[in-house]
Amino acid sequence: MLSAMSEQADAVDDALALAARLPGALVAGIFRRYGKPLAGELEATRDPRSTELALDSGARATLGLLRVRTPVDVIANDWFVLERAGEEPLALAGPLFAAALGALALAAAKK
Repeated sequence: MLSAMSEQADAVDDALALAARLPGALVAGIFRRYGKPLAGELEATRDPRSTELALDSGARATLGLLRVRTPVDVIANDWFVLERAGEEPLALAGPLFAAALGALALAAAKK
């Protein structure tokens, strides 16, 4: 059980580190395409880990993590959240976000 939690923590750290290395506009694009407005009535715990992203416009965004637990969940699910000043936060399921980041990183490495 402890190793599963360690792997999950490592996956979150890896995703945040990869997001910080990619251009902020690309990461924000993932959220524009696949993200959903953050629902206000979620039972969620904010994870203290986050990273700041610089966007093309000179604006900044914060990429953070929520651990969401619905009434039918045995364990909490990770959702990445992109927060920009003056805009509604967008949320994206952790596995989908990690897969999209990985695809962008591979595409960037091939160029």
